[in-house]
Amino acid sequence: GKKIISEDCKVEVRKSIVIRFDPNNTPLMQLAVEPVSIDLKQLRFFLKKNVLPYFERIDGIAAISISGGFERQILVHVDKAKLPAYNITLQEIISQLDAGNYNFPAGNIKNGDKEVLVRTNGALRNLSMIHDSVIGSTKAGLPIFLKSLAQIEDGFKERTSTSEYNGKECVALILKKEAGKNTVAVADLTDEVIKELNEKFGDKIKIHKIN
Repeated sequence: GKKIISEDCKVEVRKSIVIRFDPNNTPLMQLAVEPVSIDLKQLRFFLKKNVLPYFERIDGIAAISISGGFERQILVHVDKAKLPAYNITLQEIISQLDAGNYNFPAGNIKNGDKEVLVRTNGALRNLSMIHDSVIGSTKAGLPIFLKSLAQIEDGFKERTSTSEYNGKECVALILKKEAGKNTVAVADLTDEVIKELNEKFGDKIKIHKIN
């Protein structure tokens, strides 16, 4: 049947503005997005980049949560033993990566003699750009590249749940309505957007309404 299986969903709320939720907080709509020609591993990133902005623009949508699929994760394993020789600190590396707009959050994992920086934003097209990031300079003024003291790994976050539609894996979207907005009016606008998106991206994805 049409059901979304989901355990321990990590919910990501896309809008940063504080909006009053409906007191009963029931979702306005649950959607299942199945890949047509897109690899399931790329689906979540495709939705964030191309589809979610359409739903975010709907007057009356307060928040969108997303579950299922795969979330890209880039890990930078910094070899701490090499830092003194280059006279550079981990914090300086993080600052330089942030300055290069790679936005590695300050949170990192200690793993033996390695310090691992984690980034889950999938927008990075080219890993060699990170490899070749200049993160400082030697006393002689020569550039220090990140690849000199770190290994970079491109993969996916460990999955805690999956979403399914008709027995196939999909990505689930839950749309929540702003308090005080007319449910029928917001749902009608959302239906129009779903129709438009299915026409626009029909060769890549198919959006199904669950409720």
